[in-house]
Amino acid sequence: MKYKEIKIQDKTIRGFLHEGKGHDIVCIIHGFMGNKADHHFMLRTFGDDICQEGFSVYRFDFLGSGDSDGSFLKKKVSRVKLSNANI
Repeated sequence: MKYKEIKIQDKTIRGFLHEGKGHDIVCIIHGFMGNKADHHFMLRTFGDDICQEGFSVYRFDFLGSGDSDGSFLKKKVSRVKLSNANI
């Protein structure tokens, strides 16, 4: 598992990449007002379990949550395209 940042315009999404043996990537996202670690490191454990099955996993904080840039109070719904080049 390694720390990984993704730049989106002038903001940064921060998360962790669990590297599996395959080329497929599963994104684990947190719930409302959550973060990439979640309660009792449940999302990290889930990421490790998925990685053992051969998938890579990227779990991250949404903009305005956790360690990612932005303000939670200024959140808005938008589309963000992530490509393998970003990860």
